[in-house]
Amino acid sequence: MHTTEAQNSEIPLMEVKDLTVEFKQRHGRNLRAVNKASFGLYAGKTLALVGESGSGKSTIVKTLGKLIKIDGGSVALAGKPVKNYRHTFEYRQQVQLVFQDPFASLNPVHTVFHHLARPLLLHGKADKKNVRDKVEELLEKVKLTPAAELANKYPHELSGGQRQRVAIARAIAPNPKVLLADEPVSMLDVSIRLEILNLLDELRQKENLAILYVTHDLTTARHFSSSIIVMHKGDIVESGDTDAIVLAPGHPYTQLLLNSSPKKNLTKEELGKERSERLAGKVSAAMKQSLYTNKGCNFIDRCPYAKEVCTAAPGYFTVGSDNTHKAKCWLYEPNSRQ
Repeated sequence: MHTTEAQNSEIPLMEVKDLTVEFKQRHGRNLRAVNKASFGLYAGKTLALVGESGSGKSTIVKTLGKLIKIDGGSVALAGKPVKNYRHTFEYRQQVQLVFQDPFASLNPVHTVFHHLARPLLLHGKADKKNVRDKVEELLEKVKLTPAAELANKYPHELSGGQRQRVAIARAIAPNPKVLLADEPVSMLDVSIRLEILNLLDELRQKENLAILYVTHDLTTARHFSSSIIVMHKGDIVESGDTDAIVLAPGHPYTQLLLNSSPKKNLTKEELGKERSERLAGKVSAAMKQSLYTNKGCNFIDRCPYAKEVCTAAPGYFTVGSDNTHKAKCWLYEPNSRQ
């Protein structure tokens, strides 16, 4: 497991070791969506999980939220293996999710009051006498005012940003220790994304939350996380302090993510050429075959630095002088096998 230097002296609130998740396919072998992922979540800190669509980010979130079963590895919360929790209810009181689409995650036939009163009552954070006051306190905590008026509204009467604030209020209602935020701003207008991220960051500090922030955007990850892990095709390919990864990315895939925004004032033809140059490496037939045997680097077909050694699976090597910055790439093999 890769941690930042500041975290090495701490005990992770949630510890994930060699997490493996597979999905059964109708024909052929199972699809491995997450391949031996290891990381830790720490109280009062945000870890960003970055990668493009299909990299396995949401699968990790759903697995940690006990919506998908674990096929291998282990997850521990506050030192206690998740499998030892007798009831999922007990676990979910401490681990809550904020989903990508706030409209889909809220029931359109129930009011905001219902959405917030239910978890408060279920988890013993309020009783029938004071539940309305507690609901209004939650709404004020996520900056939805006037709270008394907002509590009586239905989801369709709210803006996208307001709906996501309600979803966040519902998530923090049981006083959880861990918040899993699965691309919480990707469905919102650009103008209000920063407000929602600032809200999550404020709650992290006030509630001492451990947050797993899932995103495909390294820019927001830099501003709202203390460390980053980068995923590609189910593998964690790079991990370390946020500034180390954003300012000096090690893995070619991380470099591609940082350079994925096209430059301004380019013609359509130039944009297409730039994208092709970013994605295509010189790959031999033998190297391509390694993709189908799952023995080599799974980025080999897109890597501009790919060589024959990449047909063997790389380990995690230190990038530069920072021993907490790791990349799963032969470029950083100490003996320079390339």
